[in-house]
Amino acid sequence: MAVPPAFGVTSPAGWKSRVLEIHSAPQPTPPSGIAPNVVLTRETLPGGAPDQRPDQLMAYVRSQIRAMTPHLRDPLFDPPEKLILRDVPVIRVNVTWMSGALRVRQWIVFYPLGNDHVLVATATAADAEFRDHARSFAALLGSVTLSA
Repeated sequence: MAVPPAFGVTSPAGWKSRVLEIHSAPQPTPPSGIAPNVVLTRETLPGGAPDQRPDQLMAYVRSQIRAMTPHLRDPLFDPPEKLILRDVPVIRVNVTWMSGALRVRQWIVFYPLGNDHVLVATATAADAEFRDHARSFAALLGSVTLSA
């Protein structure tokens, strides 16, 4: 895979970098028209690093579920699931919700980064097509490497 050219961005006053990265299938999947994708962002945790308070990551995940729920139409959340990916304890949330007439499914994986940050990786596809892409999502999410 070719390495894309480097670039830099200067944030306006008061803005912060969330280190956004997006990975997408090459084209939308028929019949939904949604291109399966994974979006990665870095979020700041309130109140300390998750490696200092193991319960803090789960508390953060639950707060994110509460914050998302009123903004999604007909959301269905599975209970948060603790997993180990590349020797890192993570939490995955599985959610479906309606976008127009289409049910969308997401895996949202929270990786503790330390230093008051968490990496949030969200894999998205049409619910009816998600299973077709689950192996690619799992490979991408499992390939995340964290470094100090």
